[in-house]
Parts: sequence; C-alpha cells; structure tokens
Amino acid sequence: MSGCSASGIIDTSVQGVLLRDVTPLSLGVEVNQEVFSVVILQNTPIPTSKARPYYTTYDNQSAIKIKVYQGERSRSTDNHLLGKFGIYGIPPTPKGVSKVMVCFEIDANGFLTVSASITSTGKMEKLIISSENGRLSKEEIEKMVNDAEKYKLEDLEFKKKVDAYNELEDCICNMKKKIKEQNVRKRVHHEILQVMKSVIEETSNWLKNNQAASFTELQLQKAHLEKVCKPLF
Repeated sequence: MSGCSASGIIDTSVQGVLLRDVTPLSLGVEVNQEVFSVVILQNTPIPTSKARPYYTTYDNQSAIKIKVYQGERSRSTDNHLLGKFGIYGIPPTPKGVSKVMVCFEIDANGFLTVSASITSTGKMEKLIISSENGRLSKEEIEKMVNDAEKYKLEDLEFKKKVDAYNELEDCICNMKKKIKEQNVRKRVHHEILQVMKSVIEETSNWLKNNQAASFTELQLQKAHLEKVCKPLF
C-alpha cells in the first residue's frame, strides 16, 4: 500500500466529508501507483463503518503511509486529500505477507475516524477528521462528480496501465521465488537457469527505470519474461 500515534490523535478540519445523511463522495486511501482504493462508497448512509485489508508492497516493509482521500477518480491525486498519517513497526516479512486493516468510521456528528492496525501485533494508529469548520460546496461536489464522468475513459486507461504494472511486478517476484526452489534447481540445466536469472534481473531493472512505461510495453515485458522462464513450470 502504499497511518498518527494512538496517543497523539490528529484532529484536522476538512471540507465536505458529509452532506446531510449520506457521503457525497467516496472515501478511501491511496495504494501502490497512486491508485484510489475506495473504502466507503458515495451515497453511503451514515453513521457507517467499513474496513479493508491492505498488504505490504515490498520485502521487509516496516511502515505504511496512509493518505485519506474523497472523490470519484481512479488516481488518488485527482481527488480531495483529507489528511494523512503513518503506521510503523510492521514486523519484517516478504512482500504481501504482513496485513494492515484500515477502518473508516463516520459517526452521527459527521466525524470521520480512520484507523490502521497491524494484524500480527495489534498495534493501531488513527486519524480523526471533523467537518465542523466548513464543507465542500454543493458546486464543488458536483464538479468532482462531473469530472469523474468527464474523464472516465482516461481513468480506465490509467487503471489498465496500473494493473499491467502490478502484474509485471508480481510476475518478477514469482519468478525470483520459483527459481530458488530446490526441485527447480535439480531439473533445470544450470546454464538455462543462469539465462533466466539474467532476464529476471534485466526485467526488474527495466521496470524500476521505466515507471512511465505504456500498457503495451509492460505487457510485452511480461510476455517475454514468461516465455524465457517457461522451464520453471
């Protein structure tokens, strides 16, 4: 993914968290590649409480920064930032193993509490956001909703590219794990293994140096990697 101390809660006044008895815009957090991950959908009746699990995105990740947004766009930065905090002390584990539960709770008074807890240790951090000092105007909310429709195709392309990026990243990770398995090293010739290791490393470096690569480029890299590493399966 890619949470404020339980003993030091932040109270940030923001605009437009609530409108009457429903959420005027979706609420969620930023995850890998600036994707907006929705936790509470637009027009959800309040009070309400929703939770979603999130996982570490690289090996031995010890902290997660949590940025809270509201809006309807696929890219987090195209939405309205409400606040941010961090959760620290995640035990060292391989990518995707450690889980952090993120909970959004809106009470009848319009206060939004966002909490993050490390599942394996129980450690929790939270952020409290109030709407007392002003809200997004009706016009501003309508503009955000209209922009989501206006840029719908652009958002779909963004999500499509992010999915391709994540798929290639996961493919690289899986190949690195597979090539280390004992049975693979026994049945695949040493020279072939060396070629595969080289291609895995080249693809990994390419991805690091080409963050803005197109959907097609990402797909081609994944197809090439899978073809070279086919003897692993």
